Amino acid sequence: MKKGYIILVVLLLLIALVVNRYPVIFQEGNPLPVFFGIMAIELTGQDLVPFPDLKMIQKAADEEHLNDYLAERGWLFKDRLGLSIVYKRGSEQLNVNTRMFTSRYIIYEFDRPLR
Repeated sequence: MKKGYIILVVLLLLIALVVNRYPVIFQEGNPLPVFFGIMAIELTGQDLVPFPDLKMIQKAADEEHLNDYLAERGWLFKDRLGLSIVYKRGSEQLNVNTRMFTSRYIIYEFDRPLR
C-alpha cells in the first residue's frame, strides 16, 4: 500500500514539473486533442491532423499541405495576409488563421466548417 502512494506522489511531481516547465501545452485549452494530433503526425507520418474546434495541426513548414488538403475540398488559395490565409470556393470565402504552437508545429484555425 505504501508503495502505491510513493508511485502516485512521484507521478504527480512529474506532471507538475512538466506543466511548470512547458505551460505551452495548455495554450489551446484542453491539451489532449493537440497531444493526439502531434502523436498522429509523429507516429503515422500524416501531414495534417484535424482536431476539434475547427483546427488542424501540422509540422512547421509552408502551407503547401494545407493548400492541397483544401483544394481537394474545392477551396482555392487566394491570398496570404500576414498570419491569415484566404481561400475561395465560388462566392464563398474561408479565412484560416495560423500560429506557431511550438517551434515544430503550426496550428491552423478555420473561421467556418469546411463542409
